[in-house]
Amino acid sequence: MKIFLWTLAIMLSMVVLCALIGFIFDRWAGQRDAKRFPPEGMLVDIGGRHLHLYCSGVRTSGPTVIIEAGGATPSIVSRQVQDGAAQYAQICSYDRAGFGWSDPVESTQTFEDRADDLHTLLQHANITPPYIMVGESFGGLVVRTYANRYPDTVIGMILVDAAEEQHTFDKIALLESQSRAARIATWAAYLGVVRLLLPRSPNLALVPDQLKEPVVALMSRPSHWRAAAKESAAYTRTPKERRGVAGFGKLGSMPLMIIRHGKEFTGQEAVLENGWTEAQQRLAILSTNSKIIVAENSGHGISLEAPEVVVTAIIEMLTKVR
Repeated sequence: MKIFLWTLAIMLSMVVLCALIGFIFDRWAGQRDAKRFPPEGMLVDIGGRHLHLYCSGVRTSGPTVIIEAGGATPSIVSRQVQDGAAQYAQICSYDRAGFGWSDPVESTQTFEDRADDLHTLLQHANITPPYIMVGESFGGLVVRTYANRYPDTVIGMILVDAAEEQHTFDKIALLESQSRAARIATWAAYLGVVRLLLPRSPNLALVPDQLKEPVVALMSRPSHWRAAAKESAAYTRTPKERRGVAGFGKLGSMPLMIIRHGKEFTGQEAVLENGWTEAQQRLAILSTNSKIIVAENSGHGISLEAPEVVVTAIIEMLTKVR
């Protein structure tokens, strides 16, 4: 019995020691990364907290293009699209609360809260309308919420493999599992586990080499995964009356471009493939002035796998609205 207790005590001590080492390592690595990868844009005070905004290109009399990143994604992931389109207009991307270089927020934000954050950010940064909104995946629901709340500011929209109400909320169990996984990842991040495993993730292979290190640094933070858990929770806080077709509002005759993936979902996300094409068709009929583009050689991460498709769509949209 004594041998068993001693063995158990030694094992527990080793677990605690490994956890402590992991915690210290992650704190050290986080401080190192903060010096290596400072904010690329500006930190804008939106009322007691800051959001990171990065703008490039030259503002003319035309609209500014605003990129809304996909779920649990820092804005830097869309950098290829932004760089490619910057010669044609002013184009801005930003980090939602808790992601990238933006401050976290304690509450679980609704889609309306996120749209209001963006509105305040653009106002305080003096990025005046009109806007072309580019919403990727989860970001599609954010920009549609924005257009519904601030309709006079948006003159064009591009939805990049965007979430659609009926299809998305039919998969609410998957969304809840993603929220649980993000909460687990938060604790793993505190112990340095995410920082060690993320470079081996298949998804990181899609990220350009020059962006890999800052992406790993930003996504290894516990604050990133806390924000991801809250983002998934935003779905559950959406009223039932908004979970059906066009629940986030229609767009009238606003120029609308839908870009959907050509390669099927794989792995755990394969369940999303069923009904995805039909969902994108339902998004297209939100406007009487829309078109669908298929990124034939891309999966869900179109901004990484086929950024040129998104850049071409932005150029076409600028021509339309001008």
